[in-house]
Amino acid sequence: MFKKVYHATHPDMMAGASNQQLRDRYLVENLFADDELSLNYAHYERLVIGGAAPKSKAVRLPEQTEPESSKGKPFLERRE
Repeated sequence: MFKKVYHATHPDMMAGASNQQLRDRYLVENLFADDELSLNYAHYERLVIGGAAPKSKAVRLPEQTEPESSKGKPFLERRE
């Protein structure tokens, strides 16, 4: 369901990190693709980062058959 999962980072882990390492860890890319829903998850605040660009067809939220979602519940039901 999620294209990328972002994990929390301890400050000591990033001492001397290169630009590419910082981009790989924090940059959210390609949020808006035509006729697609793009979702990413950040553990920092249990945050779902997403984008949708319905150009030629409707874009739906994921069904609850995915392992990351709650069983049989609407996608946004457990979000705070």
